[in-house]
Amino acid sequence: RPAREAGEGTNRLVEWLDADHSEFRLVAAPALGHFGDGDVAKPLVRALSDPAPRVRERAARSCGMTGDSRCVPALRERLDDRHAMVRRAAADALGSIGTEPALSALIGVARADDEELRRVAVEALGQFGSLDPLVVLVEALEDDSEAIQRVAILSLIRLFADAPEARSQAVRSEVARQLRDHSSAAVVPPLLDVMDESTRWRVRRD
Repeated sequence: RPAREAGEGTNRLVEWLDADHSEFRLVAAPALGHFGDGDVAKPLVRALSDPAPRVRERAARSCGMTGDSRCVPALRERLDDRHAMVRRAAADALGSIGTEPALSALIGVARADDEELRRVAVEALGQFGSLDPLVVLVEALEDDSEAIQRVAILSLIRLFADAPEARSQAVRSEVARQLRDHSSAAVVPPLLDVMDESTRWRVRRD
């Protein structure tokens, strides 16, 4: 019975996503991410095209909660949304989903005009697990925002700290080479900040 009731609750939320009144859609979009069971990716993808920007934002966040890779193409399209809050929610969701196609979509976003959007993208790219975003992360070390510089350093550290053991040394060597060829004025201050402030021994060591 509880399983049947949960399924009925999900069906009701899906119906609310098609309601004429946006208030119902505003409730349904986040609720599906928190409480929806079964296949909620399809209705959430539809909601990413909702005429109300707040519904699109909440649907994007719910896509990130589900971690469903089927949401990636629609989230990628929302990176060009007219509303900044939707773009940021889409970028954050892609980072949460974390598949290679999701993270690939964020490489271009790391150069966006929107500072918060750049920060979300640069932070997520540390999860990539390969050297594909390396050039973008090194470029971010010279961002006008000190917060993004710091996030870029942490992402670079994470890039080789989390690399598979068989590739760890190769990734470390390439990251070190890129940083060596970069401006020390851009690289050294955020590295020192991380060493001074991080409570994680492995991060400080790396």
